[in-house]
Amino acid sequence: MKTRLVRVGNSRGLRLAKPLVEHAGFEDATTRHLPAQVEFLRRSALLVIALVAPSCASDQAAAPLALPSVTLAVVGQAAASLDSTGHFELAVAPQTSFEISEARARQIAEGWVATYASFQRGFLERQRRASIDTKSLRPCGRIFYAQSPFVVSADAAPLSTLRRYAAWWIVTLCGASGEPQVSLAVSSLLSQAQLEAGRLTLQPPHGNEFRSVGIPPGFGDLVIPPEDAVRELYALTGKAVALTPRLWIRADDTVPNLAQWELTLETAAAFEAETGNAETTTFYVSRGQHLDRPEKHQGRYLLSIPRQHEPPETTVRYPELDEAGRIIGWRSVRLARSAPATFVPATILSTPRVP
Repeated sequence: MKTRLVRVGNSRGLRLAKPLVEHAGFEDATTRHLPAQVEFLRRSALLVIALVAPSCASDQAAAPLALPSVTLAVVGQAAASLDSTGHFELAVAPQTSFEISEARARQIAEGWVATYASFQRGFLERQRRASIDTKSLRPCGRIFYAQSPFVVSADAAPLSTLRRYAAWWIVTLCGASGEPQVSLAVSSLLSQAQLEAGRLTLQPPHGNEFRSVGIPPGFGDLVIPPEDAVRELYALTGKAVALTPRLWIRADDTVPNLAQWELTLETAAAFEAETGNAETTTFYVSRGQHLDRPEKHQGRYLLSIPRQHEPPETTVRYPELDEAGRIIGWRSVRLARSAPATFVPATILSTPRVP
């Protein structure tokens, strides 16, 4: 199965025309430790990155709007949460006592580089479409906490299952030149991970510890800065953002590295989507998602709205294993939703001219 480049107006984006299976599974550094009967349960479609070149010949897409200063695009709580450097002071504290901290996520990311990155080099270079010196990779820039729309209890199911539905820390790894080369999502449920002499040891049950994505040259971080997301939405709507941005993973995507910012406007803006035309104060902004069909970006990034009439909870099935790792039965756990989990692309109607 091959990935083809798709055009998304005048913007560059991570777009996948069709899901592509890479050795039939999740990119998990630890799957090789799993019994064969369980390993296939960890497997699913992988995101393969295609860098979409800017299109100068497209007649359908307008040139991206000039972005204003972030200070012009915020009011209320959002304005108060800007620090002296113009960055948002985000709520990054873990939501539960069994989650790891930002500092620990950075340490574990460094351990992943020392322990597992070389094994993933070929996979990541195919995504990046360029070489990667895994020995020079280091965490760089800001680390973002991507919240989960699910309410996860540590004793509800095996951690290998729950990690898929829990929060993630998104870490950018740069090469020696300082250019982002790999996006590493670190599960927030890695409190039992051990580091010794810089190398990482993961404790069972294994599975869903990491997601790694190769970043094309010149692309930048996969998770856009929240300030850029705010400026983009303001440029499209002419309406200020009123609440501090929050980063969420999508329940309908297996790649948390492409998390999206939840932005709440001071007043509602009109939009059109496959669910119909309406108004809302809340939009979700990201680089673009792992979609079955390409969608045109209205501006630089993808705007989404929650899909209507979502079920309030999700039932997750997982295997019950004996001491030898053989499947002897199946169990299920119901995960309640605290936020929207699935989304559809949206286009702002009557885009204004803003300073």
